[in-house]
Amino acid sequence: PFSNRIRDGRFCFRGQMVEMPPNVVGQAHVEHGHGWQSAWSIVKQSGTAATIELAHEADEWPFAYTARQEFSLVPDGLAITLSVQNTGLRPMPVGLGLHPYFPRSRATRLTAAVGQMWATDCEVMPTALVSPPATCGFDRGVAIDTVDLDNAFVDWQRQATIAWPDRGASLTMTASAPLSFLVVYSPSGADFFCAEPVSHCTDAFNLAAAGRDDTGMLVLESGTEVSATVRFACSITQQGTGKGEAT
Repeated sequence: PFSNRIRDGRFCFRGQMVEMPPNVVGQAHVEHGHGWQSAWSIVKQSGTAATIELAHEADEWPFAYTARQEFSLVPDGLAITLSVQNTGLRPMPVGLGLHPYFPRSRATRLTAAVGQMWATDCEVMPTALVSPPATCGFDRGVAIDTVDLDNAFVDWQRQATIAWPDRGASLTMTASAPLSFLVVYSPSGADFFCAEPVSHCTDAFNLAAAGRDDTGMLVLESGTEVSATVRFACSITQQGTGKGEAT
């Protein structure tokens, strides 16, 4: 029920300390909640759609919830709806996030309107909210192969375009509220990158407990639900060169 990392797997919420065991080998910070390491149940499926569900009972994460993912093929691409319902008796902190991977070459460009960026330390934990460096002018389009990032950008306008001119293709990713943060992960030398629509910044629960009101952390009362949809629309622009060169 959260995106990215929680420092040392610990945070305090409304007077209760929550402590979770590490879920990534060699890392003290708990990452990406439960969904990516759990078995989901198929609720329904057809030739163009599928819905899966995950029910969590309170344990080290002392809040019960049910999460759902709905996948739908549409004429120009794919729509994914994420939702989580608080099935327990107490309020629950929560965040939503999608972690898609995209192919990358020297020609690949990402365009998105974003605001400030969370700078990070050597453990990819947030340190300060700063203006992005000049190399991260995503509103003008950035060649992904020229930046080495693992950062959350705030005030994302919930639309991003990825262009592969060498393939003659592009993709527009559009998200609904509350996915107003965009995490860009572009590790140096990799043949992939990630552009992740999320509802909150890294370590949002601890930052909120420290008094920040701009983390994006949501609170679900008992029985309530939050959902968000991300749409991926594909377009063939022209015949690509296949060489992976910037043009």
